[in-house]
Amino acid sequence: MLLCTIIPAAGSGKRFGRKKQFCKFIGKPVVFWAIEKFYKLSYKIIVPVPEEDVKWFTGSINRIYSRNNKVEVIAGGKERYDTVKLALARVPEKCGIVAIHDAVRPLIKKETIKRCINQAIKSGAAVVAVPSKDTVKIAGRKNVVKSTVPRDSVWLIQTPQIFKTKIIVSAYNRLKQFDGITDDSMVAEKAGYKVTLVCGEYSNIKITERQDLPVAVNFMRKH
Repeated sequence: MLLCTIIPAAGSGKRFGRKKQFCKFIGKPVVFWAIEKFYKLSYKIIVPVPEEDVKWFTGSINRIYSRNNKVEVIAGGKERYDTVKLALARVPEKCGIVAIHDAVRPLIKKETIKRCINQAIKSGAAVVAVPSKDTVKIAGRKNVVKSTVPRDSVWLIQTPQIFKTKIIVSAYNRLKQFDGITDDSMVAEKAGYKVTLVCGEYSNIKITERQDLPVAVNFMRKH
């Protein structure tokens, strides 16, 4: 079953202070590490970027991958879900599964990607996650604890999130309200599909703030 990978890279980087997907990370922009991890596994890779960056990023892709058309750069949307919908519309018909991976998760292991692919083929929807090491509390007014969640039932969701194409396309088309949606697996859940967790690694961090960069560098050097 052929895989199409979507790597949303259209964020403006407001919290980070600049577009973090293009920050240099051990010699090259963060997003290129994500592309590299999926390159050999994918029939097609779609990378939505801010509209103003399409031209130069396409040039960068062409220089690295010799204009082979495997990596397609498109303009992203206003919100992340808009960006994913635009990318889903570009998925080739022959691709039976779709992976969606954060552009700013450069440390994902190929072995984990493969395990997630296999699970998605079996069950239709699979996401990489890790069990919570911390106790989780539910807070009420003025941060007063209301309850404690059993830790063995709490998982921290990462990417990739991989789906049979017909499932994720159907889920995005059926969902009309995206308020409160924080990831693609939640779109599938809201549409009535079951999602299976695939255990990943704690090193698969998302670079969200500036202090995450040196942490990611340390993880990379250890592996």
